[in-house]
This record gives sequence, structure tokens and C-alpha cells, in this order.
Amino acid sequence: MTCHNCQIQCRKFGTNRNGSQRFRCKSCRKTFTDIAAQPLGDMRLPMDKAEAILKLLVEGMSIRSIERVTQVHRDTIMRLLLVAGQKAETLMDSKMRNLQIKYLQVDEIWTFCGKKQRQVRKGDSKDLGSQWVTVAIDAETKLIPSFMLGKRLRMDTHEFLFDLYKRLNGRVQLTTDGLNHYTASVPMCFGIDVELRQLTKMFGDYGQNSPEGRYSPSPIKGVCIQGALW
Repeated sequence: MTCHNCQIQCRKFGTNRNGSQRFRCKSCRKTFTDIAAQPLGDMRLPMDKAEAILKLLVEGMSIRSIERVTQVHRDTIMRLLLVAGQKAETLMDSKMRNLQIKYLQVDEIWTFCGKKQRQVRKGDSKDLGSQWVTVAIDAETKLIPSFMLGKRLRMDTHEFLFDLYKRLNGRVQLTTDGLNHYTASVPMCFGIDVELRQLTKMFGDYGQNSPEGRYSPSPIKGVCIQGALW
């Protein structure tokens, strides 16, 4: 380590209670501490336990179950999940650039936050109710270059597509569902660097009184593909 005042090399001078290496300048006699990497920020959770918690989250275990197994408070688990998500977002945002993808598929996954949409009342936060995870996936490698959580609105679709376009390099064939937001937003975001295909599924009906109609998804009766070129 170099002394901040004298700009000369310091020598080792023992360690702190937490094991961090200390240094002392031979000229001004000031001591310094080696700044260790802090992947979890100011969290004091041991790395081995943090890794175990994240593995359990990835496997689909609930937060309260992880709390019972690891003896780590649920608030700490949720804080760790937030930190890991922010770190992953920063890493993926820097790596998912200049991608050469031929075939992209885009779809929306429905979920909800806090309560179902029919339970949302006037004055509730706009973040409550139905939410949609818009995902783009490479049909050949299964790579996910971009995704976004938001409402199923045209401005959200436009924001997602523009972010996706900035990550690509070259012309791409983009396949979406029949949502009309794509018809307007794709040419605005991609220009001539895209070939749009919209795939619409036609579903049948099992019948309301049969067990299949109550507990099974409707069968697909046909598929309609529409294409547009720019």
C-alpha cells in the first residue's frame, strides 16, 4: 500500500481485530488499513451463509422456510435478496451488450404485487395489483438479454423494446404475441434492423361443467402468424 501523504510504499504492521491487514508509513509513521472487498455492502452476514441463502431462494424455498433453516431473520434475507438483485443487474447490464442474435422471442408473464387487481382500491399505490414481466429470449441459445417488470402499457413496452435494441448488434427476427403495442413500438425502436413476426394462438373450450374445463388450460386449436417487414 502507498502512503496517501508521502506517496511511498508502506510496510505491513499487523492486523486489526477483524483480520484486515494494517500498514505503516516509514516516513510519517501513519498507519493505514487495507480496504477489503465488500460484495454485500455493509451487511455483516458471512459469505458462506449468504451463498446458502441465495441457493435456497433459487431453488424456490420460501423466505420463512429459509429463516427457519438458516436461523437468519427474514428481513435480513429480503435485504440480501435486494443486494444480490442490484449486483446482478449491474453485472448483466454491463455484459449484455453488442449481442449478435438472429431470432428473438418476446412474451409477457403475468404476476401480481400485494393483491390481485380486483382487490385494488382507489388511493392504493400504483405498484399494487397486476404486474407483467416482459422477457426477451434467444430462440437458439436461450439467453435472456433483457427483461422488465411493469404494467402492460404501451409506454412500458416502448421502454423495454428500446432497451433491448441498444443491446443488439445487427438485424434480428423478433417474434411476439398479438399485443398491439408491439405493432407501433417495434418499428419506432428498431427501425429497419428488425423483421417482426406476431404469433397469435387460438384456444378451444373444454366445457365449464367438466373437470378438465375447471382445472386444465384451454387446448390450442390453431396458430396464426402475421409478418411485417421494415
